[in-house]
Amino acid sequence: MVGQRFADMDTDSCLTGSIDFASQARALAAERNRGVLRVHAARDDARILGAEMCAPAAEHLAHLLALAIHRGLTAHDLLAMPFYHPVLEEGLRSALREISRQSPGGRSDLSACDSYQVEALD
Repeated sequence: MVGQRFADMDTDSCLTGSIDFASQARALAAERNRGVLRVHAARDDARILGAEMCAPAAEHLAHLLALAIHRGLTAHDLLAMPFYHPVLEEGLRSALREISRQSPGGRSDLSACDSYQVEALD
């Protein structure tokens, strides 16, 4: 866990993005495709508030999210940064895209695009 816990938040004022690592590309390649990440952000501006995770390399995700929380970054700010491939942090990008789709005026890198209906591309 990093930042605020979901149990302590006002659920009406936050957005949540999640990723199940069962089908995340890098986790599959490393045969470590178990776990989940949930990122919580403020509903009004998508500012990252906290996250809960049980996932491969969770310590790296937690470090990145702690920095984002400390800097007051939004899901949109993080999506504007590069995510390399193949890395486990791409799971974080998927959760951030989910937050962006839910946020008013969301401006994600790809969150408004339709699905390709191909698991490896979506």
